[in-house]
Amino acid sequence: MTQGAVSKQIIALEDFVGVKLFERHSNGLELTLEGVVLKRVTLPAFDLLLSGFANFRRSAPSSSNIRIAT
Repeated sequence: MTQGAVSKQIIALEDFVGVKLFERHSNGLELTLEGVVLKRVTLPAFDLLLSGFANFRRSAPSSSNIRIAT
């Protein structure tokens, strides 16, 4: 996924929730207070999804690394 695509998804999410979730800095992003709150309330849902998918047989990922190029 390109940096531009990630940026568009962040903008769409912020538009959806109606608040700014990230502070943009020259060296990256930082969560706003609202972003921290949203992270805190959504983490249990992601944990539930992870445990649900763990019940399915799947092959191990070829790598646990994610490469991001800009």
